[in-house]
Amino acid sequence: MVPRIPRGPGRGTVVGIATPPTPEDPMHATLHRTNGPFPDPAPDDGFVLRLVQIGGPVGLTVRFWPEPPADPSAFEVVQDRDLTEPTADPVAASVLTFTGPVSDAVLRATERDRRERIGPALEGHPGRVRMIDLWQPELRRQVLLTLATSLASLEESGRMISSLALLPDEDEALLPGPDHVEMFRVEQCRLDPSVTR
Repeated sequence: MVPRIPRGPGRGTVVGIATPPTPEDPMHATLHRTNGPFPDPAPDDGFVLRLVQIGGPVGLTVRFWPEPPADPSAFEVVQDRDLTEPTADPVAASVLTFTGPVSDAVLRATERDRRERIGPALEGHPGRVRMIDLWQPELRRQVLLTLATSLASLEESGRMISSLALLPDEDEALLPGPDHVEMFRVEQCRLDPSVTR
């Protein structure tokens, strides 16, 4: 079973970009990339995802915090959403990065697109475990992590999304898509309750 990030009011209720966390909902995340082996985990690592790039040398450590960390590049967790197989152990992950700065108009268009077009199309797609939406307010950068039971599930999801027609009144200019799409193998997925309480 995948350990949960504790949800505050309103988290996980919509598809796409939510408003930034409130003071009662203060989860944050840091992302650190390495080329080579991961460092040994510390006893207080808390909730950690360790991902190994498929076909590449990159290791990505995503660590979640209940309070803002000292790292100025830290993200806010705006959504942690169960998908079609929320209790399954994830094997693969996709990481979509919107480098930014992302405008308010693009945020609104993207939210609507995921809610009304992409979300319904993928509603029953098997193998999708959860989606975690991260937002960096100073840089206006977004990162979407999707965990799945197989690489094939992620690849098929991508093909389905690519084949969808836009809604009649959608503006393609406001839906630029991610700047980077990466696929990873899940090396570790761990939650220490002491970090989230």
